[in-house]
Amino acid sequence: MAGSIRTAWMIGAAGLAAGASGQDLRWTRTEGPRVGVAIVDLDVAGDRTAVAISHRRIFERDGVGAWSEITDGVVPTGHRLRRVVIRDGAPFLITDRGAVMRRIGASWIGVGLPVEGDTNVALADGGGSLWLVHNPFLPLANNVFRSDDDGESWTPIVLPADEFVGEVRVIDGVVFALRALGGGFLRSDDGGVSWEPSGDDGPELVIGGPVVVNGEWIAPGSPDSFVSSDRGRTWRRRASSGPVGALPTTDGDTIVTVVTGGVSVSADGGRTWRQHSSGLPGCLEGMIQDLGHEGRGFLAATPVGVYRSADGGRTWSVDAGSPTQGAATVMASGASLHAASISHARVFRLGQDQWETRTAGVPGCAQPLALHAEGPTVYMGSVYDGIVRSVDGGRTFAPLHAGIPIYNGTGGNQLREIGAITGHEGRVLAGTWFGLEFFNQGFQHSGGGMLRLNDAGTGWQRINRGFPIMARNLFNEPVYDPVISVSDAGGPWGRLVLVGTFRNGPARSADRGENWSLSNAGLPRDPNGFPPMINDFAVIGGSILAGAIGFPFFADPNGIDRGVFISRDGGLRWSPAEVNTARFAPANALAVFGGVAYAGADGVYRSTDEGRTWALVPGGPRGEVLDLAVHGDGLYAIVSDGVENVVWVGRPGCSADFNGDGFVDFFDLESFTACFEGDACPPGATADLNADGAVDFLDYSAFVEAYEAGC
Repeated sequence: MAGSIRTAWMIGAAGLAAGASGQDLRWTRTEGPRVGVAIVDLDVAGDRTAVAISHRRIFERDGVGAWSEITDGVVPTGHRLRRVVIRDGAPFLITDRGAVMRRIGASWIGVGLPVEGDTNVALADGGGSLWLVHNPFLPLANNVFRSDDDGESWTPIVLPADEFVGEVRVIDGVVFALRALGGGFLRSDDGGVSWEPSGDDGPELVIGGPVVVNGEWIAPGSPDSFVSSDRGRTWRRRASSGPVGALPTTDGDTIVTVVTGGVSVSADGGRTWRQHSSGLPGCLEGMIQDLGHEGRGFLAATPVGVYRSADGGRTWSVDAGSPTQGAATVMASGASLHAASISHARVFRLGQDQWETRTAGVPGCAQPLALHAEGPTVYMGSVYDGIVRSVDGGRTFAPLHAGIPIYNGTGGNQLREIGAITGHEGRVLAGTWFGLEFFNQGFQHSGGGMLRLNDAGTGWQRINRGFPIMARNLFNEPVYDPVISVSDAGGPWGRLVLVGTFRNGPARSADRGENWSLSNAGLPRDPNGFPPMINDFAVIGGSILAGAIGFPFFADPNGIDRGVFISRDGGLRWSPAEVNTARFAPANALAVFGGVAYAGADGVYRSTDEGRTWALVPGGPRGEVLDLAVHGDGLYAIVSDGVENVVWVGRPGCSADFNGDGFVDFFDLESFTACFEGDACPPGATADLNADGAVDFLDYSAFVEAYEAGC
């Protein structure tokens, strides 16, 4: 049916029946906050082609241009990429479950493996051959194979008796087979037909190498490097001073290795070494996963992208066009909207039109867990670094550690992890998250209870009277149930603060945290009697909503431990929603926006009846929703699609402006009718305007009424 004809038919059929159901939110990506993609491996072929991989994505750069993504859905569901090898210009991928894929042209194809059902393989490019090790972490005999036709067929390699190989490296045609047990290696210069052992004078190659410098084969080490002048058959020692690392890579006379905190460089054949880190990210972000070399210099794979050095490893900078991805796990709304990610030591701030990165005063090794904002004041809690506070809108931060408990954890004497922060009755409360503390003859989950900022705002007070205790440590001190969430839940029942704990579900306080009591009546229980973990709370009308993410020790097969629960008596007793969010998806976040309750699960859900029934928001973003925040005129959601975390914003839209061009006109009639008939819908739009799960005459009526009203 022609557009103008079907539009006229639609108007005549709908008339002015049925009232509008209210405005839906229009969702858009905020394009941030973004950081470099976590690169786990890279390989370089010649001076031009480089391929880098994260656990789920593949990027390629040919020449000096920007990196481009070539993933194309190649990674099987449930697999994570582990290694990339370039052979004859074509990349081969290896996953953590043993799958191998090869790129031909613009397509990926699977590579058949020589051992059926193999779930763990190692691959190496051997110049004219491809080498594969089956189950390199097990002492298996004859587990090495060679392919001379890019994986079309495999030839088993016969090894000497009782030799078990964990890795194969090929240097200038010489094959080194590293023993899986006992150290040392086997060497072959005839493609694996015959082998000779390394002998007592040979180096251990577990950290990488050997590399070739001016005709010498060098295996870097300390206090001695090993040098060979006969292509790795015999070795001699050479004194070596300075820090020597792993994954040696060369460019001319220069050797670069990876050390903690950066790289170590030698320009004299491995005799002396000097550490460099200028330009590299710090702490966890600077943990180099792999090194490569191309014509323009060295490349480093890091958790925040690809870095490059053009001066022999002395200084580094982000490689031009290095791929980025969305990164956020928590948000907080104050004078500005703030976000942070547990993987990155920084806080993001949404400016007028883009996200800004703030690191001033943020500990270099911080792993943010919690954010809270009140006007220009922002609090960030993290895994090892306590709490930092900003009083200038998140531009700069300063430590606020006084009073935070210190305990004997896996990092020695350390500050308690801070997993949740909220404002309540003019005060700030913080909950201590999971720690690993040694008691009961082993490392156990533990928490340090609840904290409250003192009147002067200079430190924290412990407020744990009645808070659930799990055990006592070696010093007979109470070990508290770790805190997952904390929320101000004031309402018709008076002032109230609710806490979600790990093993005991909700706890409540009606006196600013002075006294606590458990508040888990009515919640389902696992066979050990534990209720679900509550990740967030929200108040709407006369109801408190609780978002459950599952039992603490296992997932219920029927999903009764996830979704939204409701209390109508100030948190004393709970019951599940009548029509809940997705059955098996955790309800990670809750928010109230425009008088409507929203829940973040495997998408954004909404309830217009104070949480009794829930339905997916039409046109909303799809993926796991990690957090929700209301800021200004929008509802913000952190959405993970399994590859990256992107912040979306939903704002009240005009139902009649169906094509989203900012005008209500004839083109909206055309656009809605086409969408209604299943031809094409604008991005993020749906013809189910009344969100009842069906596209029918009532949606026509809703659109016509909005159109004639001008919005």
